[in-house]
Amino acid sequence: MPKRFTDTDKWKRPSFRELPFKAKLAFLYLCDQCDHAGIWPGDFPQMSFHLGFPVTESNLTEWFGEKVIKFDTDKFFLVTFFEFQYGESKDGFRAKQAAVNKLQRLGLMDSNLKVPRVSPDTSPTLTEVSPDTPSVVECCVVDSFEEGTGETFEPPELAQLWNARMSGMKSVAGKPMPLVDMGRFKKTQERWKAASARICEEPDRARWVDVIDRIARSEFCRGKNDREWLATFDFLTRPRTHIAVMEGEYRCTPRAQLYAPPAQSSSQPDQAQSPPPLSAEQAARLKQEIQTRFGKAGA
Repeated sequence: MPKRFTDTDKWKRPSFRELPFKAKLAFLYLCDQCDHAGIWPGDFPQMSFHLGFPVTESNLTEWFGEKVIKFDTDKFFLVTFFEFQYGESKDGFRAKQAAVNKLQRLGLMDSNLKVPRVSPDTSPTLTEVSPDTPSVVECCVVDSFEEGTGETFEPPELAQLWNARMSGMKSVAGKPMPLVDMGRFKKTQERWKAASARICEEPDRARWVDVIDRIARSEFCRGKNDREWLATFDFLTRPRTHIAVMEGEYRCTPRAQLYAPPAQSSSQPDQAQSPPPLSAEQAARLKQEIQTRFGKAGA
């Protein structure tokens, strides 16, 4: 499961200590459920279900002001999340770079890695954002990219990637490999949350392509096991699957062989080859040995 830093001193600060009980729980929920860049998808029904009381957009505005910014009609950005989680980490840290790429595409970070700032006891102002940063209200950017850029992506894209790489693949028994029903892939499902968690752990799309291809090459994952079990998207998004696959815990078959047509079996059984004929000398010697052991026929 993904792990994040937490500030144990927040309970001492007036900005947190004086919040209503429900607001404290909502804040902790947002910190846990936002993605690696500090963006929460605005799923209020799910939030209300987990917290045990109704939470609305107006509640977030009342409790947190501009510390939580709404953008793209239904998403919310935790302003101080990036600085707290990645502020002192190296620029080459993969998760940090993925967060930077996403925030800059969404107009929530400028080229100097600046985001709207907030002091411990005051609310931020959007005027603190660099002038060359687009307005967060006007931004509506779709995360799309080529393989190997190191940028992050969303759970539906991981599911579509699984479908694209597994389409046309066959199990060892010749059955199609299971694909994701995209029409039923919803935010409220546990599999969506599992996919999101795995992406936070490994945000590089190219690596997921490698993981899925290794699963496709594994005869074990394609049914060569005692239960004839087949790997599914849910198997892919289990906490340790991508690590185990990359560490070589499954035998692989070259991908090109997976699409090769099965060898045509002969309808006739293999004929046993006749032994080579004996020479005259070998035949005479064999006849003499038989007569010596068993006597002449009729004797």
